[in-house]
Amino acid sequence: MSEEEKESALRYFRTLLATEQDAASWQNIVSTALEAENRVDSPFQFMVVSSEMSDLANAHLEMAAKVRRAIAYIEATPAAVLTHEAIQTVMDH
Repeated sequence: MSEEEKESALRYFRTLLATEQDAASWQNIVSTALEAENRVDSPFQFMVVSSEMSDLANAHLEMAAKVRRAIAYIEATPAAVLTHEAIQTVMDH
């Protein structure tokens, strides 16, 4: 990977990290708003919606953790030995 590709990858993953963190925050906000407004028809429906929002927020937080690992790996690895496959492997483990 060239230095330019490395910098491009870092920009991409930093943007992705911000997006995942924002998405998790919004999922939590929506869940809290639903609870505060009690905009669901029944307690059971609220539990389902709230649980789904929580699951979505957790999925975004998990992805953010993977992206943080990728960023740390990219920053610590010389461009000459970086590969897309290695970055994916770091994210997956």
